[in-house]
Amino acid sequence: LVPLIAKIASNLVIGDPGGVAGGPVFCGPLIREEPRQGALAFQQRLAAAGATPILEATTMDTPTRGHFITPGMWKVDSFSRTENAHDAGCDIEVFGPILRVTECTSLDDGIAQVNATRYGLAASIFTNDRTATDRFLAEARAGCVNVNAGTAGASGKLPFGGLGLSGNHRPAGSFALDYCAYPVASMVETAPGAAPAPGMRFEDAWLS
Repeated sequence: LVPLIAKIASNLVIGDPGGVAGGPVFCGPLIREEPRQGALAFQQRLAAAGATPILEATTMDTPTRGHFITPGMWKVDSFSRTENAHDAGCDIEVFGPILRVTECTSLDDGIAQVNATRYGLAASIFTNDRTATDRFLAEARAGCVNVNAGTAGASGKLPFGGLGLSGNHRPAGSFALDYCAYPVASMVETAPGAAPAPGMRFEDAWLS
């Protein structure tokens, strides 16, 4: 599976989304030079921490301006919630096409690896085992948990947000109606007269 993913990644069409590349484009450039350099620097950090390179990301020369970079793919021993620079599986978000992979020994180990993050935006499992599916849906700590579908391409009708640092407690989708509107309470009395509250004395003669 890992070599196949690397093969697909190395053949992705990267270029100008406007069509200058001559056909459909999988992804365009990064928004600025800083994220591109950050992705390359993180790749060097992985190498120093002992990760195994499967596919190294490089900058691209294109006919159009833009901060283009090819995908990178690295194998790590395991993932952890640490920010330790010497841990290749450290819990750091990289805003660039750097994929880290690891091998899990069991479903328990896989779920533990998925939950070894402070972010928890999205998680996916690919399986035909209903028991594994039910466990993953129940135990994966993420705002978007998918089965036999990737972590990208979320539905605009569904909530979207992480359970950790990737979330802001406003999950979007149809739930956005709840926090984009302000509730207003109104009570309208239609009876010809108001009933006095307990302990309130009132006589009609006082109105004359």
